[in-house]
Amino acid sequence: METRQTETREPDVLTPSAVGDLTGDHAAERTSQVEATSSSTGEERVQGPDSQAAPTSSTPTPSGVEAAQEMNGQAELASPASEAEVADRPAETPAADGHVAEATASAATAAVTAEAPATGASTGPALTVAKLVERAEALAKDIEEAANKVYFLGRVRRLLADAEKHSQEGVAAVVERLKALEQAILEQVEQRKHAKEALVARAEELSNSTTWKATGEAFRALLDEWKAIGPAGRELDDQLWSRFQAARDAFNERRAAYFAERQQQWAANRVRKEELVARAEALADSTDWRATSEAMRALQAEWKTVGSAGREADEELWSRFRGAQDRFFDNRAAAYEANRQRKEELCVRAEELADSTEWRETAETMKALQAEWKTIGPCGKEADEELWQRFRAATQHFFTRRAAAYEERQREEQENLRRKEELCAAAEALTYAADPVAATEEAKALQAEWKTIGPIRRDRAEALWARFRKACDTIFENAAAERARRRSEWETKLQDALMRKREQVYRLKESITLDESAIARWETALSNPRPTESPDVLRAKIADVSQRIKEKRQRVEELEASIRDIQSKLTR
Repeated sequence: METRQTETREPDVLTPSAVGDLTGDHAAERTSQVEATSSSTGEERVQGPDSQAAPTSSTPTPSGVEAAQEMNGQAELASPASEAEVADRPAETPAADGHVAEATASAATAAVTAEAPATGASTGPALTVAKLVERAEALAKDIEEAANKVYFLGRVRRLLADAEKHSQEGVAAVVERLKALEQAILEQVEQRKHAKEALVARAEELSNSTTWKATGEAFRALLDEWKAIGPAGRELDDQLWSRFQAARDAFNERRAAYFAERQQQWAANRVRKEELVARAEALADSTDWRATSEAMRALQAEWKTVGSAGREADEELWSRFRGAQDRFFDNRAAAYEANRQRKEELCVRAEELADSTEWRETAETMKALQAEWKTIGPCGKEADEELWQRFRAATQHFFTRRAAAYEERQREEQENLRRKEELCAAAEALTYAADPVAATEEAKALQAEWKTIGPIRRDRAEALWARFRKACDTIFENAAAERARRRSEWETKLQDALMRKREQVYRLKESITLDESAIARWETALSNPRPTESPDVLRAKIADVSQRIKEKRQRVEELEASIRDIQSKLTR
């Protein structure tokens, strides 16, 4: 026992920091095992990405006696560590061999009990200068090899405290050496602090972003950068990590709210589109061609105002909506064909009667044919115009011949009366012209001709003038309505073309997004040490898809130019 006391008083005993340094070896090993497990599972720890292994120490594990001597000397050689120093120390975890650790601890406890000094007595001898130099150099080597130097800050400061208590020669160099080590650690901490503050500032800038996909990837990249920086001390890391996590949580909450709102909007749009589909299907079998055509165009215009209901729902509902419209317009085409055949029959009958000399009977027949013509619905713009001109030519031929015959039998007044009646009949016929716009030129010609005819009996003049004026007014009203209809039809066609081109642009952009995502996955696979596919295959895929993206973007530019041209026409 006396020999052991002599050994404990040797000047080369361990400093008070030795226990923390030595147990830190076991902490580093245990922390590394925990982090390896966490990394293999891919889980992200809530408390932050900086929980890294503490540096291992090259100092051998002390015997029970040496541990007791170090613990016994703490009261006299080392002041209590500050909170920051305690936080910088590696966490103490039990050694892998529990029996050895328990034996060592027991021996240390026994030694401390045996060597406990009397109150007010020295707790042990200070380190020699040689031992301080040895410790400082060993610590400098550990710090130089360590990636995370902050874990050594407490050891450096404790050894510095030991050195500053010496008054021997040579200790000043040790103090300067330890202060340089301390400064190097603090510089690394400061660099990491600035780097993490920059990441936090960037994260806070991104927290209000609405580019969800790109910002989500940006946050993942920032997190990878954060992990690559390494720890800068628990208190600082916790504070900065809290701000970083708050920014990311704020973005994630806003993104979740956006997609939830979009789902609600899709649901509302689906309801509106289902209503439009139901209305179109209800009109699909209508035979009121004009009114139903306008209703169908109104439904289509309303459809364009409704946003997306999701790709699948859009495709399903559009198929139903378009199917109902196609059914109606197919039925209308069949009806137009039947009307065309009836009008052709009237043209044949009118042409057969065009050279008749039975003026009264044939005139009545021609008027009956005209009346029947009015009861027949449309057969399409081009066919209507062609058949009307043919029918009108036949009837006009007959009435012109009849008028010529009347000229020979009637006096001038009667001739004037006849001519004005013809003009009235012609103007009234023009009120049913297939091309009301072209009929206005004929109406103007009729008005000019009216002025060249001489007077007629007063009792007939007012009635004929009122009749003629009414027909002309109707012609010009019909022409105005026809111009409006043509403008509306033209604009509808342009709107349809605009919608198709916008849909093409939308699909192309969606396709580009998918292609870019595929390229990103392949590039990620290339960076993997063991990619699932051959690197040459992946590079070939990337080149092929990149070329397709270029072609699609060129097509998008062409479509957008065409869209701008259509829009300029619509705004004229």
